[in-house]
Amino acid sequence: MVYVDEYEEMKEDIKRVSEEFIVKWERKIFNLNPSERNIVTKLAEAINQLIIEKPSIYKGYQTDTEYNRNADKVKYIENNDIGTVEYLAITCDLIIHSEGKRGLDDTNQNEDNLIAFEVKKSNNTSKKYSAESDKKRLKFLTTHFNDLHDKGIFFLDGIKLPESVCGYTMGVFYEIDRSKSRINMEFYRNGEFEDRYSHELHRQSDEKYF
Repeated sequence: MVYVDEYEEMKEDIKRVSEEFIVKWERKIFNLNPSERNIVTKLAEAINQLIIEKPSIYKGYQTDTEYNRNADKVKYIENNDIGTVEYLAITCDLIIHSEGKRGLDDTNQNEDNLIAFEVKKSNNTSKKYSAESDKKRLKFLTTHFNDLHDKGIFFLDGIKLPESVCGYTMGVFYEIDRSKSRINMEFYRNGEFEDRYSHELHRQSDEKYF
């Protein structure tokens, strides 16, 4: 179980990793405008270093990009907002999890799913891109299993991996705003928006990226 102090520490870790990540890769991100997939890969490398450096919180966890498997099941979300169960296939840009190793012997499945990221560039004009849909996905992903169980969405026996992929301790919407040369983050917890944070680039004022 992740307690409040640990959650706040994790949030500060993500902020610090983001700032260090941008210091290292800002020229490539803002000059060459690489794909979101390429950015996610580099961000995952930075988070992997955090996992190594801070075993007190992240021991046993790993990153996965575009992860869409739950043990042997394809991940999906159950949406009961409209009164009927709707199954939505999902693929997270980046997650920190333990591949089911931490939750199998513990009734608290939250131990397995730690952080889910959706990473987007604000200049993404794809028809498939929707910041609101990504944020809604993070709300579902960070909903606790027991809350879903109380709503009768699925039965949680404490051993069988739930078919719905929820229970992430934290969700992070990570937006790269090239027009304003900044990174915007929104944090989600317990199925709700929790906080936002932005940081500017570390470039010199006379440097141009566009």
